[in-house]
Amino acid sequence: CAQVAEGRCWWAAGDTLYAAELSAPVAEPVRYRSAGAIVTDPRRAAIDILAEVERGAAADALVGRALARGGFEVRDRTLLPRLVYGVLAWQGRLDWSLELFATRGTQGLPAPARAALRLGLLQLWVLDRVPTHAAVHTSVTLARAVAGERTAAFVNAILRRAIRDGERPPPDAAAD
Repeated sequence: CAQVAEGRCWWAAGDTLYAAELSAPVAEPVRYRSAGAIVTDPRRAAIDILAEVERGAAADALVGRALARGGFEVRDRTLLPRLVYGVLAWQGRLDWSLELFATRGTQGLPAPARAALRLGLLQLWVLDRVPTHAAVHTSVTLARAVAGERTAAFVNAILRRAIRDGERPPPDAAAD
């Protein structure tokens, strides 16, 4: 949170100001092991939030709670909302692209694995400051953590195919 006032967590992402209620109990920050040290990772938090949103939870409240917990570095406090709201804003296009690249589809994957794929594509195609290798590596690592080795290999294959084939424009709705 950039600021907590009147039971709400306030933060800005780009030109938009967001607020979330803090009435629910605050849980521990999402942590995982990286090179032997425990770190707080906004990408892992984003995957957890996106999986919960897919199950019907409210994104604003979850992002607000994650930011209210603390534990994120300053740059990560702005990255978390950007990742979550970026995936939600671009989800239709990301899912359309994923269905083109995944011949067996993505609906059979667990929600966190689909979130890792969407997050990877967002970092590859929308966010301009994430190197290609970093977007693939973090998405594969997080997919392995949330869904296992086979799913991580699938995520790796799909993201590498997306890099190789490039972004395709969606069909023109007016032409249909």
